[in-house]
Amino acid sequence: MSDYPRPNKDLIKLAPEKVRYLGITYHKDGTGRYVFQGKNLSRVIWENEVGPIPEGYEIHHIDRNPTNNSLDNLMCISAQEHHEIHRRIQANEEKEWLRNNLANNARPKASEWHSSAEGREWHRQHALKNRENGCYTHELICSNCGKHYIGEPYKNGGNHFCSGRCKTAFRRKSGVDDVPRVCECCGKTFMANKRKGVKTCSKECRYKMVSKRVSATLLEKSKVTKSLI
Repeated sequence: MSDYPRPNKDLIKLAPEKVRYLGITYHKDGTGRYVFQGKNLSRVIWENEVGPIPEGYEIHHIDRNPTNNSLDNLMCISAQEHHEIHRRIQANEEKEWLRNNLANNARPKASEWHSSAEGREWHRQHALKNRENGCYTHELICSNCGKHYIGEPYKNGGNHFCSGRCKTAFRRKSGVDDVPRVCECCGKTFMANKRKGVKTCSKECRYKMVSKRVSATLLEKSKVTKSLI
């Protein structure tokens, strides 16, 4: 980098397309650089203010503005290093453009199409075709019995069981459907499957409830018999 961090007092801007340096007028070319008879102004300034430019070296504009030829914006580097700098800059600019284009144009358009009637129909046909070709089926292992079976692992909620019976058995063992209830015999709170009409906490209480019902039925029958005699 230059050791002269100051504007060049000999550089006079005449118009947007031309400047004057040491009495010579330089015009802007197609690349945005000021030139006179094929000589870049940046190289002329460096040679006059700093010294000769070694063979194979070039002048790089630090802020990437070729019209800013202040000494503090110029840098004498090898052609290879110069090309590498601009290659990285161009690559980063292309990446940034792609990111912005994807976020501002591609994604909104893609989302709009996929949510349209045409897009939904395309997805439906695509899914049917894949299912016919067996793309969704894989060998799976039942989470309840450990049996290997062929199924679609990407169904809603996942595919973890080889049959409805295994799914029910797994839910029953896991206790996910259990709710608290009060035993009608002893009054103790216990957990029971909400889909079953269990009313007692144990076999003992169930037997007691049955015995009470049988006794009550027999007593009622005896009373009816006595009334008829």
